[in-house]
Amino acid sequence: MKKILLSLILLGSTAVLFSQTATLTSNLSQKLTNGNNSDYFKVNIVLSSQVNHIVLNEEMKQNKTSVSERAKRVMRESMTLATQSQTPIINLLNKNSNKVSSFKSFWIINMMTIEATKDIILQLANMPEVDYIEEFDHYTGKPIEVIKSTTTTQKSVGGIEPGLAAIKAPALWAMGYTGKARKYYSIDTGVWKDHPAISGAWLGNYQPLTQAWHAIDSPIPIDKGNAHGTHTAGTVLGLEKATNDTIGVAFNAYFMASDPIVTNLANIKPLPEYIDVFEFALNPDGDTNTTDDIPDAINNSWGISGQSGDTSICSSYVTQMFDAIEAAGIANVFSAGNSGPNDTTIGKPQYVSTGLVNTFTVGAVDGANATFPIAGFSSHGPTACPVTGPLQIKPEVVAPGINVRSAVANNNYASYNGTSMAGPHATGAVLLLKEAFPNATGEEILLALYNSAIDLGVAGEDNTYGRGMIDVLAAFNLLSLTYTPTPPNQFKYDILISEITNPSDEIVCDQNVTATVLIENKGDSAISNANIIYQLNNETAANLNWVGILLPGDTTSVYLPTITANGFGNYELKVKIEIDTLKKECDYINNQRVARFNIRELYSILPYKEDFEMMRIDSSEWIINNPDGELTWDTASTSGLPYGYYSASMDFGNYTKSGETDDLISTRISLPNDDSLYLRFDVAYQMKHVVLADSLFVYISTDCANTFTEIYKKGGTSLETHDTLMSPFYATQPHHWRTDYVDITTYAGNDIILKFKSFNRRGNNLYLDNIWVYEGVEPLSVVENKINPLSIYPNPTQNNITIDLGNNDIKNSTLILVDLLGKYVSKTNVSQRLNKIDMSNLSNGIYFIKFSNKNGSVTEKIIKR
Repeated sequence: MKKILLSLILLGSTAVLFSQTATLTSNLSQKLTNGNNSDYFKVNIVLSSQVNHIVLNEEMKQNKTSVSERAKRVMRESMTLATQSQTPIINLLNKNSNKVSSFKSFWIINMMTIEATKDIILQLANMPEVDYIEEFDHYTGKPIEVIKSTTTTQKSVGGIEPGLAAIKAPALWAMGYTGKARKYYSIDTGVWKDHPAISGAWLGNYQPLTQAWHAIDSPIPIDKGNAHGTHTAGTVLGLEKATNDTIGVAFNAYFMASDPIVTNLANIKPLPEYIDVFEFALNPDGDTNTTDDIPDAINNSWGISGQSGDTSICSSYVTQMFDAIEAAGIANVFSAGNSGPNDTTIGKPQYVSTGLVNTFTVGAVDGANATFPIAGFSSHGPTACPVTGPLQIKPEVVAPGINVRSAVANNNYASYNGTSMAGPHATGAVLLLKEAFPNATGEEILLALYNSAIDLGVAGEDNTYGRGMIDVLAAFNLLSLTYTPTPPNQFKYDILISEITNPSDEIVCDQNVTATVLIENKGDSAISNANIIYQLNNETAANLNWVGILLPGDTTSVYLPTITANGFGNYELKVKIEIDTLKKECDYINNQRVARFNIRELYSILPYKEDFEMMRIDSSEWIINNPDGELTWDTASTSGLPYGYYSASMDFGNYTKSGETDDLISTRISLPNDDSLYLRFDVAYQMKHVVLADSLFVYISTDCANTFTEIYKKGGTSLETHDTLMSPFYATQPHHWRTDYVDITTYAGNDIILKFKSFNRRGNNLYLDNIWVYEGVEPLSVVENKINPLSIYPNPTQNNITIDLGNNDIKNSTLILVDLLGKYVSKTNVSQRLNKIDMSNLSNGIYFIKFSNKNGSVTEKIIKR
């Protein structure tokens, strides 16, 4: 692979890197040579021109650029350069769209991921804009494994963990610094956000989910396996207020999260997935004019697989990504890895060293031992990168990483060992210091921790302890020489929305939403008036002027006027309260609150039918309740029925736990006052063994899912439709299926919701299809979707998109646009075959357009860039 750093020229005020000719990596070149012209190859295209964030950072230091303006400069200059230099490539791809499967643009690094035919890749290699091209999975991310302790400790009432005392966090608490209103970004396995030790710190309580959760593996916040991400979050900011059990360094801070890290090495992600994760850190709300959404620190517990001696990464685009994060003012903290105790066991990208602290690597010590001995597993330096002096030494510092007790699952605690437990101590320390020194950059705060660390081991910096044990009090004193500490709680006002008490249900059956919010005065001065702004999704916002007397410590309920949703599906009700702009507050994050619910659409004409052909079952029509975050209902390819190729499915056999339930919940269906009403569905299941007998339940609700009545229950042999052992079982033949009927006449005259509940015993695959609700005799020809594919262009799009319905029947048909989480964006009653939708005001990402008519529905993906 060619090095990028070849020559410098100036573009405006920012240095831009250039190379002269493109290079194919040797592995990719060999694959292309052996491939056919019609074969598709997925590659990373790194462009010649790159923003030199090291030069930009130095320029901003000299000009004393504020932290807020730093992030704006990094975003805008990176985006401008990427747009300019990628345009010729995108034009080529669009011109040859029949040879391009997909492409994705990045801007934090000027590069693209492209899947295209061999001849397109070779054309790109000859373009002057391109520096080099590599395989998409040239680098892959890997987790830093947790070394579990032999002990597990439950709650410690009124206690603090030894590691917190070891880094002297209580000294800053005593001054009043607790990380209030600061935030960090967890790049980990995910998070169980409702754990009582961290639930109040979850930014998703206060902001749209898309600004708090960057989904990679799960569209909603969940954790994996050993709850690694929940454990690290607890160490950064955990406090269970009911028991005053302090497990976190900065217990009044907030956090956002992403979930690229996996516990199964077979599922590790290529590095471009992580680039996307880091871009989110610089612009969570999609608006380059705002910076209050950007985290103060990033906590990383991942590495890059491959030989640690491979130094190609030392000058690759990975270094540019970390340079951009540092230039933007964010502290980037990495766990060192658990490959010790030998030298040169620091992994990638931890050993990247373009600056003293831009990849701030933390080793592990025993925080409960006064001498702070190094953990035997903690990775050692030096870096494999060709640098000298202090840049060669790794890790930068050490922190407690042995028997660290923190949060796991939804309400448990466990003690883990690992450098993944040490890194969060440093991240929490950054948040404490950032509260005291809000004008300091992440680099300055990390340098303070680095330069004030307690020397351990041999005298001076070494490749075992780095500069030594972090000491947050010493770092505070060091920063005080440059900055005047901002007093904690310096402002006397702090109004917050502590709860949205209504709507409280996850399922709502009325588009007219009436909300009740609880506001609280946590400051020390009375508040007599405030403006309340409330909004459903991105629909029209409304205002309410509240007038009253709210004394310090008091709360009051405010009833908001009814607001009408424009559509159905997933909704967020966002409520924000503002007092006089002259009255500065201690915490602006808690001024807002978000409630999430799903508005169920009503189908009023029978027969109602669902066949799961070409639809997403987490859309506005059918939704999923997946309490444990494991495998859940999905669609799978099947055969054996007279029509249709897809069915709803539950993969019981691959569950890692037993005894879990998952719900598949229907839309609302209006039943007439008839004396003959039925539910019918096709089911396929094969039982592996009597002790591995899964079950299926069906429930019906007449009160908008508040209560359900069981109307069907089968498990084991009674559920089984095929008795010849198949492991795993695939429904492929007519005799694999059975049609079951349920008389629902007793519910006539009601609007109902159906719930299919699976009960997992880790048995075999279960399939459902052709769910019909009808009156009288079963329809003889309820035909599955006869919908022709839609023609959508341009796709991807930047602004408008055209949907050509072709020969589909447009009578009484609709087009519904939803986002990746199934959240309703818009609905159009179709009156013509060519329909244009304006997406210019929507955030970049993946959307789905659903076309429905009397014959069924079809859903297609749209990419907004």
